[in-house]
Formats: sequence, C-alpha cells, structure tokens
Amino acid sequence: VYLFAAGEVKQQDCTLAAGEPPYMYCATPSTTPTDDCHCGYATVWDRNLQGALAYYVFGFLWGSQWIVAMCYLVIACVFVQYYFKGGNYNGLKNKPIITSTKRMMWYHTGTAAVGSFFVALLQFIRLIVRFIVHRMKKLSKDSKIIKYVGYYVEYCLWYLQKTIEWLNRNAYIMTAIEGTSFCNSAWNALALMVKNVASVATVNIVGDIMLVLGKLVVALGSGTIAFLMLDADTFNYGDEKVSSPLFIVIVVILFAFIIANVFMSIVELGIDTILLCYCKDCDDNNGAPVNAPPALVKTLGMSRKIAKMKAEEAAARDERAGQ
Repeated sequence: VYLFAAGEVKQQDCTLAAGEPPYMYCATPSTTPTDDCHCGYATVWDRNLQGALAYYVFGFLWGSQWIVAMCYLVIACVFVQYYFKGGNYNGLKNKPIITSTKRMMWYHTGTAAVGSFFVALLQFIRLIVRFIVHRMKKLSKDSKIIKYVGYYVEYCLWYLQKTIEWLNRNAYIMTAIEGTSFCNSAWNALALMVKNVASVATVNIVGDIMLVLGKLVVALGSGTIAFLMLDADTFNYGDEKVSSPLFIVIVVILFAFIIANVFMSIVELGIDTILLCYCKDCDDNNGAPVNAPPALVKTLGMSRKIAKMKAEEAAARDERAGQ
C-alpha cells in the first residue's frame, strides 16, 4: 500500500473534446471545453518504485508458493512413512507430522524453493500479460483480435502453470520417498509414472470421480441440514422468522464445498503419494509391493506372490548364513 501510494500525483494529458469523457472533469458547466476542464489525475511511479513494486509482488507470490510446497512435502512424508511401515500405525513415531516437518525443513527447503520459484514465475508472467492486455484494450477499444489473443495467451499460461504444479507435486512426493533434490525427484517421478501409466491413469480417473462425489455429498448434505434447521418452528414464527431459506442454503452449500475442497486436496495428495510409493515398491522388488499395507495387498490380490517372494528371500538368507 505504501509503494502504491508513494508515486507522484500528476494531471493526465489528453485532448479535450466536447461530449467525450474528459468533459466530465470541468469545474464549471459549459457547452465547450474551457480552461477549467482537465482529464483527471493519476499516480505516476518512477523506475525505482516500479521495480520495488514488482520485487515485492514476486516475493509475495514466491513466499506463498513456498509455504504450499512445504505443506505438500510434510503431508507426503507422513504418507510415505505410513506406507513403508506396512500400514502399521504403531510403527510410526509418536508425532509423525512434527517429525516430518523437522525433516523437510532441515533437508528440503531448497527443493520447495526451486519448485515454488517456477510456479511464482509463471504467476508473475500471467500478471504482466494481463496488465499488458488490459492496457491494449484501453488503447484500441472494441478490438476483438486483441481480446481473443489475450484470452488465448492467458489460457496457455494458466495451463502451463497447472502442468508445472502437477510436476512439482509429484517431485515433492519423490523427494519424500527418496530424499533426492528437486530435479532428480521430478525426473524420477515422471519416469516412474511412464512405466506404470496404466495404473496411474486408472487410479487418477477413479480417484477424481470419488473426490468429486465426496465434495458434492458434503456440500449437498450441509445444505440439506441447513434447510431442515431453517424449516423448524424457531425460524418460521416470531422475531427470528426467515422469509426464504434459499439464499442461506446456497451460502451454506458454497462454504461447505470450499471447505470440502480443502480437505479433499489432502486426500488427493495422499492417494498420489500411496500410488507413487506402490510404483516405487514394485520397481525395486521385481513387480511385488513388498512394503505395501496388508489392506492394499489384499485388494490387489497379491498376497500369495508376496508371501512366496518373502519365503524365497528368507531361504536365500538362511543359505548364505549356512555357508
């Protein structure tokens, strides 16, 4: 706010013409523009102020994305510990969230900084493009070419940002699994998903459907409860009478959907983390998820295969010990 108001206030330059918007700024009403007419005032920033404003805007974007990245790393680390402990809650440490936070803050703040930098850079470029398109629209009014080109460029940048965010999230998961740097984690995650493209596609499709249904159930359930509460006698008579519950129910549904979206994003990250852990486990153990939780192994129907593989490993160890 200080930087925004720190510029010099100057009168705008323009050509006054009768009947056009600058005529509204005349001090005394007249049929033709006079010396009392002007085009209004605007805040003018010099290069230093413009640079400072851009610096702080980019810093805000980078900082906010870094916090999001650290949250992804911590949550992914908790799910990784759960998976590789065989789904045994008692095998986890007493405070897995605190432990994961310490580990990620100590070893992987740089990973979060690199990933968040790319997202913040794209967001900053989108702001610049939007500002340029807005100014061009003002200069050439009713220009459909500028309008549609601006929409196309903004959509491309938005899609690129979503792609980078998706790559970052999988890189953070691989960082939580292997403890590698951002670039190595991003490459390993992409290679692992390409190897298991069928499993990844199936889980993503089914998972997205279940997540959407979960959000709708929470939102509509909250709206139904709100309607039943407002339909009670308390809100039908007296000073607290509600003439129409429609607006209140709609607001409740919207807020419930937003809250459900926040919680479901954690569930979605957990699904992606378990999926990559499963793919990594299979890749390291000849196609068998040796470390997978029993419920997942039973669901996949791989109990016999894993039991046979563990028996062979035990026999091999006994043979080496005998030698």
